Amino acid sequence: MSSENYFKGWPTSGDYVHDLNWASKVSIDYLRKLKQTKKLVRPCVLFDVDETLVFGDPEEKLGVREMELGDHSGQPVFILPPNPQIVKIAKEARNLGFKVIILTARPSTSKLATVTNLDMFGIPYDKVFMNDKDEDPEFKIRLRRRISEQNSLLLTIGDQPCDVILPGRSGILKLPDPDSKCSYFLPGLY
Repeated sequence: MSSENYFKGWPTSGDYVHDLNWASKVSIDYLRKLKQTKKLVRPCVLFDVDETLVFGDPEEKLGVREMELGDHSGQPVFILPPNPQIVKIAKEARNLGFKVIILTARPSTSKLATVTNLDMFGIPYDKVFMNDKDEDPEFKIRLRRRISEQNSLLLTIGDQPCDVILPGRSGILKLPDPDSKCSYFLPGLY
């Protein structure tokens, strides 16, 4: 299937939305079950930003554009629309008492844009980690390991393989991307 046909209909219909709906339901059910059945130490859920919590039209087929708010404090501020199904996971994680941690490959110069985007759409978060070194393929793996040392990392969610590879005890939710047009879920070792 072409990317244009797969993403067509976002945010209300189509195959991509169907996959996001499935991913949201499976993830929320999983987190609720963990809350009911496990004793967890500092439980948290980890989210990527682009094509996860927000949608940036990765194939530039739907006409979604960043809303630019200009430069503030020396940083460009831009906004992308939310992916409601994934935002729903973050809100449910927060409602369950879990920390919501944002881990994005965006550079530090995009931190204000990221936080503004999250705040504008009411997306809960407790911490935001940015990639201080461009083109560091192991950035997310190392940070997930550090987070896991002192927290029960229950689920890590993202659209790229590097978002979910080597998750430790964490479950993974791999969201669709232009090369892999489906969602994958793997429960963790809790």
